[in-house]
Amino acid sequence: MKGTAWRLYLGIGALATGVYHLLPDGARAVLNVVVGASAVAAIAAGTRWHRPGRRLAWWLIAAAQGLFVVGDALFSVNELVLGIEPFPSLADALYLPGYPVLAAGLALLALSRSTVRDWAGLTDAAIIAIGFGLLSWVLVMVPYFNDPSLGLVELLVSLAYPVGDVLLLALAARLATTPGRRTAASRLLITSLAVTMAADTLFSVLALSGASVAVTDGMYLVAYLLLGAAGLHPSMAGLSEPAQRRQARLGRGRLLAMGAAALVAPALLVVERLRGNDLQVAVIAGAWAVLFVLVMVRMAGLVRGVERAEAERRRLLDRTVQAGEQERIHIAAQLHDGPIQRLSVLSYDLERARQRVLANPAAVARLDHAQAALASEVQTLR
Repeated sequence: MKGTAWRLYLGIGALATGVYHLLPDGARAVLNVVVGASAVAAIAAGTRWHRPGRRLAWWLIAAAQGLFVVGDALFSVNELVLGIEPFPSLADALYLPGYPVLAAGLALLALSRSTVRDWAGLTDAAIIAIGFGLLSWVLVMVPYFNDPSLGLVELLVSLAYPVGDVLLLALAARLATTPGRRTAASRLLITSLAVTMAADTLFSVLALSGASVAVTDGMYLVAYLLLGAAGLHPSMAGLSEPAQRRQARLGRGRLLAMGAAALVAPALLVVERLRGNDLQVAVIAGAWAVLFVLVMVRMAGLVRGVERAEAERRRLLDRTVQAGEQERIHIAAQLHDGPIQRLSVLSYDLERARQRVLANPAAVARLDHAQAALASEVQTLR
């Protein structure tokens, strides 16, 4: 049951998400809170069942999810029961603390995985965070800055959400680039964080344009379910165990994420030009320059790693050749001083025996044959 609970949880959650948009507003609000609360319960159950080394990290993640759920409940009460949409509201006072609490849990997991300083992993995480963080800056933060209807408090609260998303993105990227084998729990957790950031960014973009934000509800449900499944999966305990390798492997997924992050800046320039918006040239160019420097640093590290590996390979090859030559000399000395000497003595003994039995032709022939075979064996050994 403990090994398959996460599959059952995801299956039931998928059915709930599938019927979500078919329900009336009140039922959808209740389902949203129930699914969010189920993620908290799933993480708590998984922590008790699988007993990870860093339980505090998972309890922090569960606490952050609990804050998000209570915030969802208050938001729904304001909208559906009271008919008001205050901003900032008490729901924001619960949503916003959830980001640093969740970040603390992710940081504990990342720190427990890395036993040494992994500069390559930090560089890769910085490339991913800066690239996709630029997307949040241009699409969300700049429009908030340019919105004259926002007061100082409203502006700060509005900016706090994308800043929190960028923080979570950086920690998720760091968790993804830590050494060690990628497990199902780590994939579920990182995907949940990616979906959450995408939903937050899309929510802000739609809200700024005056469009309906209902499409993001399903994305939040998916993020909740993935988070709960990560907490239930048996491999969640391995997320807080020190990695065996010193550095993570530069795999295909990591390369794709870094490549996509590096392409965000030029893509934004094209999109903003096509939309006729004011180009944030200085910001995009600055971020692109930082990305270029980080990529060059990463490339230099890879080249140095290859050079060190090649030098080590040559040293190992030289040692192997020397060891083989020494072993051959040792074996030759052992054969010469051991079996060859003893066989030579035996040949002399046979010769003396032959001299004594010269009157018996059959015995002489037999001794001649033995001497010939013995001489052949001595020559072979030499």
